Amino acid sequence: MLTVRNLRLQIRDKSPLLKGHLLHDGRHTGTTLMDDAEIPLKIRRLILGHSAPDITSKV
Repeated sequence: MLTVRNLRLQIRDKSPLLKGHLLHDGRHTGTTLMDDAEIPLKIRRLILGHSAPDITSKV
């Protein structure tokens, strides 16, 4: 049975670059890169799935 946990483990185990990292770490990198590219906060919130603007901007 494919669960979210099993999927995460499969992805992590197949990529040596992800060893020692969580998939959630990519959200931090993504929001930083979008901020550097001056993507509006509203768009970043939609992409990341955050409902409150302060969650996206505090990260």
